Amino acid sequence: MNSPKPPKNPRNSPKKSVESAKNKERGQPRKSQAAKPIELFVETARSRIGFPKKGPGRKSRYTSICLYGCAFNPYAYPEHNQLVAVCGETNVHVFKITDADKLEHIWATSFEPLGIATDRKEILYSVAWAYDTYEADHHRPAHKIVAGGVLGHVYVIDLKTKNLDNTLRSFGGDINDIRVNPADSNLIACASGDQSIRIHHIRNQSCLITIGGPLSHPSAVLSVDWNSDGNTLITCGFDHQLMSWDLSVNPAKEWLDKTCDELKNGKKNIFFQSSSDGDRSTNNIKITKKIGEDTDKAFLKEVQEELHRPHDNTLNIYAPSAVITDLHSDYMDCVRFLLDSELFLSKGIKTFPERRSVLEPEQSVTNYAWYKNPEGWSWYHKCAIDPMRKFIGCAGSGGTLFFFKIEAEAPTAENHEPVHKLKLTDGGNVRNVDFSPCGRYVVATTSDGYVVRMDRMLTLIMSSSPSKSSPVAPLTITNYSFILAADNHLQNDQKKTFLNVEYEYQNSTHHAQIPMHKDEFAEIRGDLNSSRIVDLLKSKH
Repeated sequence: MNSPKPPKNPRNSPKKSVESAKNKERGQPRKSQAAKPIELFVETARSRIGFPKKGPGRKSRYTSICLYGCAFNPYAYPEHNQLVAVCGETNVHVFKITDADKLEHIWATSFEPLGIATDRKEILYSVAWAYDTYEADHHRPAHKIVAGGVLGHVYVIDLKTKNLDNTLRSFGGDINDIRVNPADSNLIACASGDQSIRIHHIRNQSCLITIGGPLSHPSAVLSVDWNSDGNTLITCGFDHQLMSWDLSVNPAKEWLDKTCDELKNGKKNIFFQSSSDGDRSTNNIKITKKIGEDTDKAFLKEVQEELHRPHDNTLNIYAPSAVITDLHSDYMDCVRFLLDSELFLSKGIKTFPERRSVLEPEQSVTNYAWYKNPEGWSWYHKCAIDPMRKFIGCAGSGGTLFFFKIEAEAPTAENHEPVHKLKLTDGGNVRNVDFSPCGRYVVATTSDGYVVRMDRMLTLIMSSSPSKSSPVAPLTITNYSFILAADNHLQNDQKKTFLNVEYEYQNSTHHAQIPMHKDEFAEIRGDLNSSRIVDLLKSKH
């Protein structure tokens, strides 16, 4: 697939329609041509988070905050206002998506480390949403925001009261990624810089399962995700490896069922890593990967026995169910499952990998498609998958957000270029992106403090150029398109519509979006250089 040429339009404008080459050669007049509707994402609002920093004299500078994480509330109904949480530095912010093309800031909270002044400062890297089913059963606020970062703590915040509900510990390094179990909203999995993955219940401070050890990732784990059934984890990190962890078999399944049943009954913080639990021993550990000779197995058994504490309330898993080593030649910073599927997306650190012959191909994975990230030269730039299973949103190191088309019906192992891109910042890079559960909105965060909202639009190209019979005005419209928002939950007469205009004025090219009803557009499209439109565009100058 060839890369589309960068449009001259603004960041949030669709590409021009192109007239037929045959008509041009034959000298025929230009005609309006019906085009297939194209879905794209248009920036509709942005907000910047930071604080004023006083400079010399009377001037002051604005210091922005690097925003690493963003996540929509996955439990919101499509007809309700969508909430999105973002995090960076010591702060968590919550925004509301409104129909008025706005990002409404609801509240913010900060987590400062307690202790002496030399303590490390918290920097939050990841944020997610959980739902406390026990509180919901008792008709109390159940939506929780969970965030973690440099200090290795996971903060559980109540959405309604804004209070810190719990602090989850057990980590010995940075928390790089937090994902909530789609099948059990009380469980979260965290990828850590201490080479482990830990599973927590939001009502228990200590982790329930620790994944790591001699057969796990030998370096920092950067990303983790659950499949839709909530019984499989997939992880990646600095070691170039993808690993899958099966939680549907014992002892993992039995242990999760046991602990979650007790915590769902209203108990809180009852399992500790120093408490007694005589039911489990090293005999329950099952090595699922061949590691060589019997002497190697004996040595590994000794290591496992040293790592395991018989009076520990945490189950340890040392070996993955599958390991993939030949997909990426450099480290990976993001992995995501496709909704209701066993397909997953992994993002490596390069614009596009050099595909060399593999001597012994992996048998545990089938590659369906490759995508080229034009700005993939640094790490910690996350990606997200459209819940409608149409697009992949990928953050770029150069400040661009890229969208790739998912060809789920006919997957191929070819290089796919982005089908759409938005330049979100010139002074930083895009760190994270997320789709709303209804699929109508996208929010991205940048390293220079921007929270950018984008709406899914349906572009309808009505004409390749305005009528030649229009009088030439000092302001001349050279191209236009009519945009209809793809808000499927709204009636047609309630959908947001725009007239997207490119025009020449004062020896330069300009662009504008004018809110306009489709019936109103039908009345004036024969003469877009009418005084009404021209006066409106001139008023912008």
